[in-house]
Amino acid sequence: MNHTMDIASIFHLLQLSDSAFPIGAFAFSNTLESASEQNIVNDSASLEAYTREIVRSSAFTDGVAALVALQATIDNRYEAIATADKLLFCSKAGDEARRMTQRMGLKLTEIMVPMLRHELLDDWHDDISHARTAGTFAVSLGIVAALCHIPREALYSSVCYGAASIVLGAALRSTRTTHLTTQLILFKLGPLIEALYAEAAQLDIEQMNSFAPQYDIMASLHEKGSKRLFMN
Repeated sequence: MNHTMDIASIFHLLQLSDSAFPIGAFAFSNTLESASEQNIVNDSASLEAYTREIVRSSAFTDGVAALVALQATIDNRYEAIATADKLLFCSKAGDEARRMTQRMGLKLTEIMVPMLRHELLDDWHDDISHARTAGTFAVSLGIVAALCHIPREALYSSVCYGAASIVLGAALRSTRTTHLTTQLILFKLGPLIEALYAEAAQLDIEQMNSFAPQYDIMASLHEKGSKRLFMN
């Protein structure tokens, strides 16, 4: 497999990973809001540790599903895409996590349909619109990445980057941190993402897994909470 990217593919990846890309990611905190309120995240060290936990959880769920969806799109195996979507959706323990992935997945698909004009993506959008599939963000991103000729490693990095950037973006608005701190945390995540990919790339969709009890507890608290700055 050719792991290099042409300039157009790099440009598309940057567009899809940009915080300004209008899929609503800014409206969510990936449970950071609850972690801050419970004083679990209260300084740069705890913010970095929490971000790493979120990324690790996403790496072996969203990351694996995105890779499966990318390859299934290349191979034109639509049923495999649908299966990955179903299993990823079921892996989300909380209602808000499911709502987040569905809303972002739908917005991504709606934006890309007129840009890519591809039959498979049209079918995907139709299935999401008629509730025949969940339309998770990672699976939708995997489809789009395949159609934009974005390779596996780059797609995986984008998924992990997205999980981290949601947390760190929320931290700038709900905790006492700085842009320099959040950028340093992002930079330090590079070697972790590489190590996670080496493991996740060997997994199939049935081996997708996540163990992040702190994340699940924070998500549960946020669902029941009365004070909210973010949707999740």
